[in-house]
Amino acid sequence: MKNSKGGFTIIELLLVSILLFMLAYSTFMGIRSTMNVKKTVDSRTEILQSGRSLLELLDRDIRMAFFVDATDLGWNPPKPSTNETEDPDAAEADEPPPPKPIPITLFQGTRNELLFSSRSHQRMSADSPENEQHFVRYRIQSKQLVREESYRAIDKEDVNDEKQFRETVLLENMNSIEFGFWNARSQRWDDRWDTNSSENLDTLPEAVKIKIKYTPEVLDEVSDSTKEVEYETAVRVVQTLFKRGPVKYP
Repeated sequence: MKNSKGGFTIIELLLVSILLFMLAYSTFMGIRSTMNVKKTVDSRTEILQSGRSLLELLDRDIRMAFFVDATDLGWNPPKPSTNETEDPDAAEADEPPPPKPIPITLFQGTRNELLFSSRSHQRMSADSPENEQHFVRYRIQSKQLVREESYRAIDKEDVNDEKQFRETVLLENMNSIEFGFWNARSQRWDDRWDTNSSENLDTLPEAVKIKIKYTPEVLDEVSDSTKEVEYETAVRVVQTLFKRGPVKYP
């Protein structure tokens, strides 16, 4: 009498096991690929957001840079009279001209460092000895892009007092930062600018060009390596618009 009970052979069990393994493996690889793509997108988004925040901060500080000279502070002494027939007694009665005020603002830039007065400061407390005018410095220290800002700009010595500055690290692993300053008179980008020099005395650059190169810490999941990132922009100084009007620059 034949046995009517059926069952699976060893070959059938092996085939089912292999199919289940291949299905599980393909599902795992699909999930892994999706996670890698997500990490890559998140990494690149983080890099873009860091760059955007940095450029917005630079734009706000430089755009609101300002400089005042003695005439802006109301100093306008009368010119000495050249009329020989003028009454000498009246001339002796004239008061001496007021002393020339010394502005505390400045704009000093080199190819790798920038120090200037700006109106971009935000007060953290109403009772703190701060105002919207302050000094801002950008430079690289130990491969870090550092922004330093003073609490105020009401005295000439504030720019030399390190205790008045607070420091913020904006980017790590910096490779270089380059500044250029648009000279409207010569129609070119200069590597230096100093409002105390004879060439740029009491004048601001029309615009500031910025080029930043750094290597982000975030890994590129596709190539499993880091690549240098470069940002380049130009910021117009608003105060020059009211003195010179629109200026075209490359």
